[in-house]
Amino acid sequence: EDLLQIKLQTYARTVLKKRISDQKVRKQILYKMLKNLEIKKFLKEEKFNEAQEMAVKILEKMVKETSKQAPVAVNHGQEASQ
Repeated sequence: EDLLQIKLQTYARTVLKKRISDQKVRKQILYKMLKNLEIKKFLKEEKFNEAQEMAVKILEKMVKETSKQAPVAVNHGQEASQ
């Protein structure tokens, strides 16, 4: 569960750095994503792809609230593993 959370955080940080220049805003978005009960449940059940998809929905919503950029793409962790 902890390793999957680290993997998800790494993925989210990579996506956010490309989309949001303000570190404080990225931090707020990341915390909101990590506090999400559904994401926690998926990670506990070792369902990384489902947790990632939920995270993308949250990231996309938060990014849209702070900017008018294109939607976040789901690539199932490839960015996080590089």
